[in-house]
Amino acid sequence: EAANVVYLCGEGLSGVKMRIKAWSAYHNVDKLGRFAVYPLPLDLDTEGGIQEIREQIGSLPWNPDILVVDTVNRYMSGDENSAQDTRTFLNAVDRLRNEYHCTGLYIHHTGNDENAQKRARGSSAWKGALDFEFSVIHDDNLGVRRISQTKMKDTELNEPVYGIIQGVDIPGLFDEDGEQMTGAVFDFCDAPASEVDKALGEAVNDMLMVLSECEYRTIKRDVWKEWRVVHGKAKDSRNATKLLSDERPNRPVGRLIQAGVLTKVDDDTWKVEDTPLTHVQLGFMGRLF
Repeated sequence: EAANVVYLCGEGLSGVKMRIKAWSAYHNVDKLGRFAVYPLPLDLDTEGGIQEIREQIGSLPWNPDILVVDTVNRYMSGDENSAQDTRTFLNAVDRLRNEYHCTGLYIHHTGNDENAQKRARGSSAWKGALDFEFSVIHDDNLGVRRISQTKMKDTELNEPVYGIIQGVDIPGLFDEDGEQMTGAVFDFCDAPASEVDKALGEAVNDMLMVLSECEYRTIKRDVWKEWRVVHGKAKDSRNATKLLSDERPNRPVGRLIQAGVLTKVDDDTWKVEDTPLTHVQLGFMGRLF
C-alpha cells in the first residue's frame, strides 16, 4: 500500500515538478494521490516553523506516513556544523514525527572536499541521531549511481544498489520552440561487473580466513559467526547469524554458492570447493592439515 507523503521542498521546485511528471509518465501513473508538496523554505527549528507545517498538514484530509525534508539546510536556521544546533533541529522534527507517527526522511549534502564527500556535511551529531543513512554517489567511471547504506541501527548493512538516470519525455509538454520537454527519472540497474567481481573477491577472502580456523575444506556456521563478530563484520552474534542465513545472490553466502565456491552440506556446514578462486589457498591449507 502506498504511503502518505508530505514533501517539504525548500529548493528547486520547478525541477521537482518536472521530475514528478517524468516519474508519473515513466511508471504510467495518472495521479499520485496522497502526495503533498510544501513549496517554500522555512525554519523548522523554531516555533513559528513548526506551527506553519502543522497548519499545512492540518489542511490535508490525511496525515503523513513520511515527512521529507529537502534539503536540511533550507529548513534549519542554526549552524549544521554545531552539535547543539543539530540537536535542536532534530528534536523539532521529532516533535512532528511523534505527533503524526510518521517517518522523517532528510535530504542532506556531503562536503565539497574529496574526503568529506564520503559523509554527510556538518556535525557528527547528524549520523549519531539517525536510525539509518544512505549515501548516493555518482560514479563517473561506471556510469551509474551507487546507493550505499552507511548506517543501519538495528541490523546488518545491506548490499549497495545501483541505478541510472533516464531521460523521459513528458507527454503534452513542449518548450517555446515546440520541442518535447523531458524530465529525469532514476531507475534501478544491475551492479556493474567490476563491482560484482570486487564483492565476490571480498567474500572469498573472508571465507578463506574463516576456513583457516576450521576443519579441512569445511566451514561451520558458529565459527564463521564468531569470526564476523570478532573482526567487526557484524555488530553482534544475532546479526551475524541473520547474515549467514541469507543465501540471496547479493549476500556473501549466496554470492559464494552462486559462484560455485561453497556447497551447502547442512544447515550448519558448508564445503569449500576447489575452484580458480580458491585453488592456491586450498593447496596451501592442504599442506597444513
